[in-house]
Amino acid sequence: ALEVIAAVRSQLGPGNPGTTSDLIDTYEMWMREAKQNRPASVNTTTMRLRRFFGPALLKRDPRALSAAACQGRYDDLCRELAVDSHRNCLGQAKTFWRWARRKRHVVRDVFADVEPIGRKKRGKAQLRVDEARAFAERALAEADAGNDAGLAVLCALVLGMRASEVVQRLAEDVDDGGRLLWIPHAKTEAGRRTMVVPVLLRDRLARLAASRPRGGYLFRSQDRAWIRDWTRRICVLADVREVTAHGLRGTHATLALEAGSSTADVAASLGHAGTGIVMGVYAQPGAGAGAATDRMLRVLDGGKTGNGTGNGSEKSKSQTIVASGSSGVVTDGESACE
Repeated sequence: ALEVIAAVRSQLGPGNPGTTSDLIDTYEMWMREAKQNRPASVNTTTMRLRRFFGPALLKRDPRALSAAACQGRYDDLCRELAVDSHRNCLGQAKTFWRWARRKRHVVRDVFADVEPIGRKKRGKAQLRVDEARAFAERALAEADAGNDAGLAVLCALVLGMRASEVVQRLAEDVDDGGRLLWIPHAKTEAGRRTMVVPVLLRDRLARLAASRPRGGYLFRSQDRAWIRDWTRRICVLADVREVTAHGLRGTHATLALEAGSSTADVAASLGHAGTGIVMGVYAQPGAGAGAATDRMLRVLDGGKTGNGTGNGSEKSKSQTIVASGSSGVVTDGESACE
C-alpha cells in the first residue's frame, strides 16, 4: 500500500498533496524510510495526527485548511481529552505541518497561533514501599504460575524499563544465564544499554528465554497495552493503588534513590543521559533524602547508627527486589560488575 501511495505522490508532485489523510500517509512513509523512526514511534505519531485532524479535516485538501479550522479542532480536543493527550496531539500536528511546509506540500502556517492549553502532569502515580513489596510478591506469584506477564511487569519495576522496551525484548537478549539483559536498540545512545539482572529474576528470565525459539520474542505480546493492562490487574490482585507501567519506572527511581543509588546510576538504569529528568519527572520529591541522612549519621557516629533507609539496613526478599534495580547497568565497552 505504501508503494502505491509513493507512486501516486510522485505522479501528482509536491503541488498536489491530495487529502490531509494522504499527506499523513506520505509523512508516515518519510518517518519510516527516510528518518528511520521506530515502528512503535511512527504508529503513535500517526495515531495522534489522525486523532487531531478528525474525520472532517482528514478528507479535506490540506492547502485549503484554515487557522480557524485547526483552532476549532484543537478546542474540541481540549473538551474531549486530558491535558497530556490533547497537548501531545497538538505537538505532533505542529511538527507534521512544519515538515509539510518544508517539503512545499503546503504554504500557510495554520498553526502559528494555536497555543497549547493547560499544564502537563509531571510524573505518574507511584507505589509506596509496602505497596511495591506487595506488588512484587504478587507479580512473582503470577510468574511462577506460568504467566509471563508477571515477569514483564517486574522488568518495569525492578529494572526501570519502558513498556516498549520490555515487550520488544528477544529471547537472545537474555544473556549469561539470565545475568544480563541487553537493550541494543533505542531512540538515544543512553537507551542502548545492558542491564545486570537481580538474582531473584535471573533463573526465571533464563527459563523463559529457553522456552522461546531463537530469534523469537521473550514475552508473548508485543503490544505495550498488554503490559499496561497487567500492571493494573496485578495492582488489583495485590490490593494496592492502581498505577501505570510508566509509574513503575517512577517507583523504581524513587526506591533506588532511597536505597542509596546516585542520580547518575538511576538515570543510566532508566536509559537517560542526564539526571535532570530523573529528579524532575520520575523521582518523588525528597527521594534520596533518607539515604543521605543515613550516610551522614553513620559518618558522625562511626557507622553505629542510621535511620534504616540506606544500603546498610536489612531487606526482605521483596524489598531487595524493588531497591536493587539500579545495581548495575553495563554500557557498550564496559565489563559487567555485580
